[in-house]
Amino acid sequence: MTSPDPDFAQAFAEFKRGGWLVSLLGLAGAAARWMITDSENTIWRLIRVSVAGSIVGVISFFALYGQDIPEIYKSIIMTTSGAMAPELMFLISRKISKKR
Repeated sequence: MTSPDPDFAQAFAEFKRGGWLVSLLGLAGAAARWMITDSENTIWRLIRVSVAGSIVGVISFFALYGQDIPEIYKSIIMTTSGAMAPELMFLISRKISKKR
């Protein structure tokens, strides 16, 4: 029986060809949200927010790879998830610190 999941090597090849742009879109979305907020604006926070946006953008690329969804919706999902990454990372770190 064959697996319906796409091959990881093929997904990685697609990522090298142009999927890496998703990390830049996630970074840009997270950085833009950081710039329009009124919270404390430090360079360290900008770096953390941008890296979180990049990581979540890449994770969403691999999660959506091979799914039967129109490309425009995939790009919207990946960019939005990158922009929402700071809140996601804050929620995860808060849950972890509560368990300690």
